[in-house]
Amino acid sequence: MRRGFLVISILMMSSCFLAAGDKGRSMDAPRFTYGIEWSYIGTFFNHFHHNYITSDGYRENEQDSYFSYRNNAQILLNAGCNISKRFNLSIYAGYGGLYGTKVFPVSLRGTYYITKDITHPHWLAYMDLGCGLENFKKMPGWTGKAGAGYRIPLSRSVKLDFLLSYQCAYADIPFSDADGEYLPAQNIRRNDNFLSSFLVGIGIMF
Repeated sequence: MRRGFLVISILMMSSCFLAAGDKGRSMDAPRFTYGIEWSYIGTFFNHFHHNYITSDGYRENEQDSYFSYRNNAQILLNAGCNISKRFNLSIYAGYGGLYGTKVFPVSLRGTYYITKDITHPHWLAYMDLGCGLENFKKMPGWTGKAGAGYRIPLSRSVKLDFLLSYQCAYADIPFSDADGEYLPAQNIRRNDNFLSSFLVGIGIMF
């Protein structure tokens, strides 16, 4: 996991150094950015593959896909750099839920501004890839997002974002056997869960 943070840090620093030589960057936007974002998460589809040893010593193998709605939310802080006039690269980190499991998400996001004049309200699109840490030690899953939004500049350095995205997550979620008993880690051979969610968010960028 330390290697993951190191790679993200190197990418971030490299992008900022490259941006220093970009003469085409808009002077109407600050070089470095930071902000806060809140999102509502609605998970609506789950595909899982579980393989485990029951308390009686039998091996069970289960696979299924089903629609099931579950609410979560997350709050993220971010810091990044306007690499060019229309592209921003930022690191996001915060606290939230992943299908009932409390996690500390960390991700790298690239945002593209769909406009030539960012001083006026405009659309944006973004992609986000990261992971979720549990208690800063265990890593229960990975997440990927693709989304769009509408940005309203309130001043040169303050913007209000309205965001909508799709998230696909791979997660290690606790589960129970047929008797409703949660299984100890040593009894679980496979615990794959693929979750589909939509996110509706609002953010303030500086």
